[in-house]
Amino acid sequence: MAKYALLDGNQVTQVLVADNEDGLGVIGQLFPSIDITYVTPQPSKGWTLEDGIFYPPRLQPSAKALWNGTTFTDSEIIDAEVVEEAPAVEAPTTTRKKK
Repeated sequence: MAKYALLDGNQVTQVLVADNEDGLGVIGQLFPSIDITYVTPQPSKGWTLEDGIFYPPRLQPSAKALWNGTTFTDSEIIDAEVVEEAPAVEAPTTTRKKK
C-alpha cells in the first residue's frame, strides 16, 4: 500500500491509500497524484507543493524561505520568547456579603 496526495493546482486536496496509481481509479485520472508514502512530515489536505517541496498550510512567506521540506533551517525561529498569557475574560468577583 502507498499514500498518494491528490493535487488541484499546487494544493493537496486529499490523501488516498492504494496499491498503486492505477488503484486510485477515476479520481487518479482527474487529478495529478504524487506518492508521499515516504515523505516526512506527511503532507495532508491544505498543504501546497512548490518546486518539489511540500509546505504546511498558512505558512508565511518569510517562514517559507526557511523551510527545507522537513524542518526549519534556522532553529532560532522556533525558540520564541515565552510570554505569560492572561485569560480573555476574567471571572467576576463577588463583594456582596450574605445576611
